[in-house]
Amino acid sequence: VRTTADVTTPGEFENIIIGGTTRIRDVATVTLGPDVGQTTLRSDGKTGIGIGIIRQAESNTLDISTGVQSAVAKLQENLPKGMSIKITSDDAVFVKGAVHEVEIALGLSVTMVLIVIYVFLLDWRATLIPGLAMPVAMIGTIAAIYLAGFSVNILTLLALVLATGLVVDDAIVVLENIVRRRNEGMGPRAAAVLGAQEVFFAVIATTLTLVAVFVPISFLPGQTGGLFREFGFVLAMSVLLSCVVALTLCPMLASRMLTGASLHHEGGHGIGARIGGALNTAYKRSLHACLDAPWIVLLVAVLFAGTAFTLFGTIRQELTPTEDRAAVLLRISAPQGVSLDYTTQQMQKIERLIQPMRDSGEIRSTFENAGQNGSYNSGFMVMTLAPWNERSRSQQEIMAEISQLTRQVPSVRIFPVQPNSLGIRGAGNGLQFALVGNDRKALGDAAVKIIAEMQKDPRFQTPRLSIDPTQPQLAVAIDRERASDLGIDISGLANTLQAMLDGNDVVDVYIADRSYGVKLVSTTNPINDPTDLENIFLKTADGRFVPMSTIATLTERAVPPSLSREQQQPSVAITSNLSSD
Repeated sequence: VRTTADVTTPGEFENIIIGGTTRIRDVATVTLGPDVGQTTLRSDGKTGIGIGIIRQAESNTLDISTGVQSAVAKLQENLPKGMSIKITSDDAVFVKGAVHEVEIALGLSVTMVLIVIYVFLLDWRATLIPGLAMPVAMIGTIAAIYLAGFSVNILTLLALVLATGLVVDDAIVVLENIVRRRNEGMGPRAAAVLGAQEVFFAVIATTLTLVAVFVPISFLPGQTGGLFREFGFVLAMSVLLSCVVALTLCPMLASRMLTGASLHHEGGHGIGARIGGALNTAYKRSLHACLDAPWIVLLVAVLFAGTAFTLFGTIRQELTPTEDRAAVLLRISAPQGVSLDYTTQQMQKIERLIQPMRDSGEIRSTFENAGQNGSYNSGFMVMTLAPWNERSRSQQEIMAEISQLTRQVPSVRIFPVQPNSLGIRGAGNGLQFALVGNDRKALGDAAVKIIAEMQKDPRFQTPRLSIDPTQPQLAVAIDRERASDLGIDISGLANTLQAMLDGNDVVDVYIADRSYGVKLVSTTNPINDPTDLENIFLKTADGRFVPMSTIATLTERAVPPSLSREQQQPSVAITSNLSSD
């Protein structure tokens, strides 16, 4: 048995009888409208609606960007006049720039390798052999990346650049020995076979040594292993493939291409031959000197190792390098308990301060969002910068100026964040650590003292607590005996307070298969002060109305909005940006 009483319009709600002959319209006004806003969004100074697109695992950022741009172009054609849709932030811009830079580095490295080979072999045919071996090994490495399910990202591209020199090493060793045999008068085929056989085990040994170094990187535990798993795999595969290419393709090419006369005449007359002869003579002399004085060589090696160890501690160390992603991100925190309108107004002040940078073209667009996760006092701003080749200052320099400008808004705290390509949690904050103990008050006091000392050190910028422990709270202490004597239902007190303060969700109705919430709010006697709550009237058992202060006492206090833990113990986290010096 199913009973229905469809109520879908404000008029039908007003006709509902709530007691005797009293209807809802006699004591309330029913309207159909939007709920109270919990967030505000502005783009380039105009109010808007934002849609965030999050990449799923194993998906491609560039493909997503292309698809979104196509969808935005189609939506723009159907929007009403005066409305527009645009992309405010696109990670693919940085990815494309990084890939392009790696392509340039890869091309330069291949060119330099070929030039060095030609300088020492002085024959274009011999230079062409490792020149062909490199792309074969690199193509095989890219195929291995695809088969392993990896993507072309910052780490795999870095591995490919480093592998450029590694994949040609084995080819040079094999080729040099074949050329040496050809210079001794052997035929092309015999020189190729014998030359490759003589260095076969040397090439295998060096390859396995390098693989033994790179493979363990992929199996490191924790965050390090997760980051460098693809990096180690790509390097190991490139070395293995270079070994296969060096022992198969290089001898075959040498037997076909090295068919001329002696490739490297002793005592040639060209400038390259003279430079090679001078280097050869210098190397022989230095080698004989080292063999005649082994203890001196050992002492020099120890001195260099000690110097390197000493200087290593003086180099600035960081988890990820500073990047210019052509975007500036600001996290904004207003005092606890403020309204959403207050936070929005402060963010608009920041927007006006950076307007000159927009006029100059350094900042192309701004995106701001006030109110996050139900917290009216927090927000963030994203400023998209001009492309790298269209501005003279780096992202860090622009961010430093923005930090100076935002000091003119003392009513909010502003924290610049620099995201990183590796997606490491906390890497954009510079430094983050936690105090752990059993007494939260003692932890809070100690954290405040630490922050005060950090503020005196110029190496730390904007040190702060991860949460603001000063959220205002009204504690309602109920006299249960007094409430019982008056016959007041305590369980309904919370609903009354909720309706007076923020509205109370009472029921959901379905209109055209869509759910709409029904919210009970009070429009009389607005709550502007804690004393207003004490004057809320409650109904007693005998029908009288008494103020809430009759059975309850309100006390103001400051509490943290959330209680954090570290290793199952109370903790307080401290975060600080680090100086670039």
